[in-house]
Amino acid sequence: MENKKNLLLYGMIALIGLLLFFGIFVLPYFPQLINKNASEDHIANVMTYMNYFLTILATLGTISGLAFTIFGYYQTTKVPQMVQEEIEKRMQKIIPEQELAKQQIEELNLKTSDAIKSLQLMFEPSFLGDHVDNTEKMKSIENAVKIYPDLWRAKYYKAKIYWNEYQLRKKVKFREMALDLMNQHVTRHPEHDEAWIELINWLMKEDQQTRALTNLEKMLEHNPHLVKDVNSQIDWGNLNTDEQKKYKDDILKQFELRFKGDGEAGNKLMNLFEQIFNRNKKE
Repeated sequence: MENKKNLLLYGMIALIGLLLFFGIFVLPYFPQLINKNASEDHIANVMTYMNYFLTILATLGTISGLAFTIFGYYQTTKVPQMVQEEIEKRMQKIIPEQELAKQQIEELNLKTSDAIKSLQLMFEPSFLGDHVDNTEKMKSIENAVKIYPDLWRAKYYKAKIYWNEYQLRKKVKFREMALDLMNQHVTRHPEHDEAWIELINWLMKEDQQTRALTNLEKMLEHNPHLVKDVNSQIDWGNLNTDEQKKYKDDILKQFELRFKGDGEAGNKLMNLFEQIFNRNKKE
């Protein structure tokens, strides 16, 4: 729109300039082009020239008036129309974006609602305590997962239910199912400290020391801060051989040094920032 307006304005200026140049600078040197009357009198020639020049000025004024009339019409009718078209064009782009945002909000609300429902189903048996057996608890978790498949602690709670069943019935299949589910859970959610510690304790109780030590190393790889709590939260009484004990001590020593090094590095960095801050403050 701005380009069209400038083009029209420049065209008008060029036309006016061309006519003025022709009338003022060209015509005086070409008197033969002017239609003269029968008399060759100098005054008649001048009058003829003036008449011609006045005709040019009148024509120029007419053209200018017409141009300004067209420009005024363009300004009053075409410009609002173009503005309206531009607004409609932008609205056509905005409306789909608004619809998409609305759809995303609705999906988020639905997921949130499903998550709340699934949590209610999963935790409902816990309020009833011992009056609900493990089968009912498992059904509650299954129903919760159907509503909200991304329920991240579902396998963790299933593993605990199977472990309780194993403690009650002493059936190996429940133990293996519990260990397998807990292993799947910590693999997918390695930040879950409590799950790691429970898994290692279960393995130690079942005399699976090698698997317990392997998981200890994995746990500390993901969560080195737990190295300070390992001996207090895990029962290592079933480590039967000196080799197993040494392996455990080596793992702990390795991660204690790493954790201590990370802590010292963090302290050095904080001290450096503090020195820079104090220096800038003094300046």
